[in-house]
Amino acid sequence: MNGSNQLIGTGVIVSRLDIDGPAGLVKGVHIQPSQGAANDKSLSVKARREVILCSGAICTPQILLLSGIGPKVPESQTQDNLDIPIVKELPAVGTMFSDHYSFPIMLELPKKETFHLLESIWSLWHILLWIFVGKGLFAQTAMATAAYIRTGAIDAETMSIKVRDADGTDNLDASEPANRPDVEIMVMPINGLERQVLGHALFNLHPTIIQPYGKGSITLVSANSNPQQSPLNTNSDLEK
Repeated sequence: MNGSNQLIGTGVIVSRLDIDGPAGLVKGVHIQPSQGAANDKSLSVKARREVILCSGAICTPQILLLSGIGPKVPESQTQDNLDIPIVKELPAVGTMFSDHYSFPIMLELPKKETFHLLESIWSLWHILLWIFVGKGLFAQTAMATAAYIRTGAIDAETMSIKVRDADGTDNLDASEPANRPDVEIMVMPINGLERQVLGHALFNLHPTIIQPYGKGSITLVSANSNPQQSPLNTNSDLEK
């Protein structure tokens, strides 16, 4: 897909970054067909200014490791034995990996109180609002807002916020590290399922753990960059 300011390539994956070894600069990316074999010819795409790598929590460290960017550890545990030389040593790549646990709670509300209003004739009005004044539902995101709370400040009996703990700690002082929130509640006025639920206007609350105790790491087990070949090894443990 080609536009005046962008070119979108479909049906391909990034196999690794094109790095100028001596200078350490990323000059572009190497791509290959996403459904092809591992030995399919790789193409190089050059960058005029910069390369922004945004491939998710798993594929981002995978591409960096395949490109020779990552921790330098004993030979039996690193990409050195995969014939991938270390171009830039970054110990943090692939470490401190944790799951973003979320527990969706779905409610059914009147259509006018959710994004499902766009399934009606009112969508034409919101299209006009967006085109002419940049407002309306089309100017919003699926996650309308979010709330951050610290569960330790909630009284289990009354479900109200305790101004102070039993030891006198001020629960309302946001500058105190102890008052960092541990739960995010995402508000999404739309169906959060991976399938349609015809005839129902759904509203989602997503309580999400933002300080999980489970930590892990991501390392390569193969120099093959095709994600269908599972070239990653994930290790996890539970911090006490």
